[in-house]
Order: sequence, then structure tokens, then C-alpha cells
Amino acid sequence: MKISKTYLVALFALLLTGVELQAQYGYGGNGYGYGSRGSYGRARTAIPQAQEPEKEPENLTADEIVDNEMPAIAAALELNEFETAVLSSVLKKYVQERIEM
Repeated sequence: MKISKTYLVALFALLLTGVELQAQYGYGGNGYGYGSRGSYGRARTAIPQAQEPEKEPENLTADEIVDNEMPAIAAALELNEFETAVLSSVLKKYVQERIEM
């Protein structure tokens, strides 16, 4: 089986074309193909992005703190409504003082 020069040149041309296609579409160089640096359309920048500062937790007021904790306290101590109201007002007063320190 003889290989002619025409077939050899055609095979070489296909090889070069395949390399060229892989270079453009496989890695997506400079706007061609699927995106830059193989990221498939999601381009990334070399410039670092500033991170958003973490939000500080909202400071709860004394009323909110006591109102959040009162159901558990009342259930644990088995308080009636009057005792719950008295304890709640006393706790609000002292929690407010503690916050102001």
C-alpha cells in the first residue's frame, strides 16, 4: 500500500487544523470559544475583589432580650401571668442597666 504525497499533505493539514481548533475552542483564548481560561463563559478577573464587611449583629434592646427569654423562664419556674409580668419588668430594668454599662 503506497501512501501518496497528496494523502500525506492532507493528513498534515488536518493535524494542523485540529491543533488550531483546540487552541481556540478548547481554551477559549481572547473571546473565542467558551470563555477565557477554560471557565466556560464565566470570565474571571485577575483583580482581587473587595470583600464585603461582615454585618454586625443587630443589638437587641432590653425589652426584646427579655421577651425572647421569658417563655422559657416562665415554663421552667411554672409562673402564673402576674408573676411573669413582675419578673419581666424587673428583668427588663436590670438588663437595660447591664446594656448601658
